[in-house]
Amino acid sequence: MRRTVLTCLIVIGTLCAPEAWAGTRAIVQTRTYDIKGSSGTAFIEAMDSKGPKHGFMTHAIATT
Repeated sequence: MRRTVLTCLIVIGTLCAPEAWAGTRAIVQTRTYDIKGSSGTAFIEAMDSKGPKHGFMTHAIATT
């Protein structure tokens, strides 16, 4: 029973592996922008309005 379940899991994993390797790519772009604020909330709002933009199925990360 265990051997059958293990065999099925291996087969399913092998069949699904090509989708897991689908074209993921990371692009690193460095851009600077000025932000102003006197509190943490003001900095977050400034970064949201002037910071990196992203679209559908993409992600952008801002670092301080």
